Formats: sequence, structure tokens, C-alpha cells
Amino acid sequence: MFVIFKNGGKQYKVQAGDIIKLENQGIEKGQELSIKKSDSL
Repeated sequence: MFVIFKNGGKQYKVQAGDIIKLENQGIEKGQELSIKKSDSL
């Protein structure tokens, strides 16, 4: 199963265990980032 989400004007397709590089989210490198469900991009 995968999820598509939008960040900084880009869309990402990821699945559990993927490691991705995002624009600054105000967290330290290596920390987890939670993404809340949305009905649309």
C-alpha cells in the first residue's frame, strides 16, 4: 500500500519504510514526521 502527498509544491508517492528528503519541516534530521489524512491534494 502507498500514499501520495504534497509538500512544498511537489507530490511524493511513498510506502511504509521509505526514506525521503523533504523541504525544511522544522524538525531535526532523522526525526519522524506524521502526515494527517486529507481528502484531496
